[in-house]
Amino acid sequence: MKSSGPGVSVVTTTYNERENIQLFVESVGESLKSLEHEIVIGAHNNAITRLR
Repeated sequence: MKSSGPGVSVVTTTYNERENIQLFVESVGESLKSLEHEIVIGAHNNAITRLR
């Protein structure tokens, strides 16, 4: 049976890190490129951005 969700979830929160989020996402994405994954970021304004 194939899973419908990602193999790995990376979850983090940020506060005043707008300038660093892109680097974080690129770095994690590169590290996990051989795995199905998702990155969930909880921003200081309580908005959640989900990137695959």
